[in-house]
Amino acid sequence: MGGERGNISSLKQKLQVTLSLEPAFKRSITYSFQNDSLFQDEFAELAHNHEFADITWYPSQHKAVYRLDGRVPPHVSGDGVNDFLGFQSNPILATTTIRATGNNFHFYLFDIDKG
Repeated sequence: MGGERGNISSLKQKLQVTLSLEPAFKRSITYSFQNDSLFQDEFAELAHNHEFADITWYPSQHKAVYRLDGRVPPHVSGDGVNDFLGFQSNPILATTTIRATGNNFHFYLFDIDKG
């Protein structure tokens, strides 16, 4: 192996990163409940028109829920509260009960033949 030997410090490189802040904004969220017959065709348009959009599909109900989520200026009226239950604090008893119910249901579904 005819590689050259050198000091490890000569291999170091400097890395410079510039960060910038975006102007302040709020997000406006609107839910639209629709039949799922066209949601595959509307998906690309939704993604193009809404920066934070989302689709939740319920195939057994033939429904699609469009979450239309876009930026609005900070002076637009609104309280700025994210009321999504998944991000809110929950009582420990409720969380423990939900987890126990899920574990028992899993046991019932997958371990029933072991009795």
